[in-house]
Amino acid sequence: MGLVAYEKLIETLHKSVIKANALYEAWSGSWLITSATESFLVSQMATAIMKLNNPPSYLTLETLFQEISDNQGKNIRGRKPSYYSDQNRLDMALYSGENLSHAIEVKRFMSPKCINDIARLCKLHENFHKKIGGTFQHCIFVQYVYAKARKRGELCQHLENKLNEYKEKCAAFIEERGLTYEFRRGGEFVKPITYNDEICSSYSITIKS
Repeated sequence: MGLVAYEKLIETLHKSVIKANALYEAWSGSWLITSATESFLVSQMATAIMKLNNPPSYLTLETLFQEISDNQGKNIRGRKPSYYSDQNRLDMALYSGENLSHAIEVKRFMSPKCINDIARLCKLHENFHKKIGGTFQHCIFVQYVYAKARKRGELCQHLENKLNEYKEKCAAFIEERGLTYEFRRGGEFVKPITYNDEICSSYSITIKS
């Protein structure tokens, strides 16, 4: 009950990035989503997820990590690293019945905070994934991607360069922890937004054992 299909969830997250960008651009008179708050992007994703034919039972935003531990009936093992505290908040938590099923973090641009988000998702996976007795199905990181080029014909290559750069940065951290990942480009699901010298898309990383 309320267990959203993984592939449909990934598709919805990526499509929501493009829709949110277009909506904010229309509201603001041409500003891109990087000029908005992260909460706006997350809320647009949440709205789309709850409109799915088979939505999660519940969805919460800004969920305290202590609440996650309480839901799982245990705390994370060992000493808590600097990037993980009970007062950290997860951008979006999905529930199947009363159990947490998905952890989702969202960013509008690459920064050191992206790696912290991925680090926290790795920690959640390591401690609460269904394979070790928890209830988490997937821990997912999603980022909006913006690229610029002098010539319109170079936009797609510049976007691909950005995606490869971000993938490399994130993969290095994940692999150091002995985990694997699934990297998905937003272009698999929805056409990037292009302008004269700008292009906007997204990518997602799902943490795996």
